[in-house]
Amino acid sequence: NKNGIDCSGLTQNAWSAAGVKLYRSSIEQSRQGEKVGRDNIKKGDIVCFDAKLTNKVDHVGLVVLTSPKNVFFIHASTCCGVRQDSLFGGYWENRFVMARRVSGLTLDIGQAGK
Repeated sequence: NKNGIDCSGLTQNAWSAAGVKLYRSSIEQSRQGEKVGRDNIKKGDIVCFDAKLTNKVDHVGLVVLTSPKNVFFIHASTCCGVRQDSLFGGYWENRFVMARRVSGLTLDIGQAGK
């Protein structure tokens, strides 16, 4: 809507377009699907963060590109709208909690992140 989208709404809408139902909130999405290790993150996985450092998941993003040395994800931020960031070597690395793979699927997100 005119006010934008929040992080869990972004991931929910992306998976909905692929015919998969995700829960609505970040914390609920962090319990959905299969947990995957940092070394096994793939495009379409959901990355979960403790952005406010309160020991709970309060932010999620959608992986759009991986390389041997980095993972890039999109997310909805309050300051900048929907944006792409790096998982490693910055702000998000210290707030990363886990990654989840929904239904064992990977989401085809085309050329995003290139």
